[in-house]
Amino acid sequence: MDTILGHFAEEEKVKGAVVPPIFQNSLFLFDRAEELFDALSHNPEGPPYSYSRLGNPTVQIVERKLAELEGLDAAS
Repeated sequence: MDTILGHFAEEEKVKGAVVPPIFQNSLFLFDRAEELFDALSHNPEGPPYSYSRLGNPTVQIVERKLAELEGLDAAS
């Protein structure tokens, strides 16, 4: 259990980064208005993020790590 946080939930490489980057931005860009609509409506086939306060890759990794430590399926 003492090494569970080391790399858990970091399987997906973000933009090819070896270590997950910290996303401090507040906005995400979209090529089309439909992509923004999909993100805001949580369409699973659309972009996963629209605004950092609602979620971003950094928060998702932390949520997965906390859920694993607590023995839960999800922390959000």
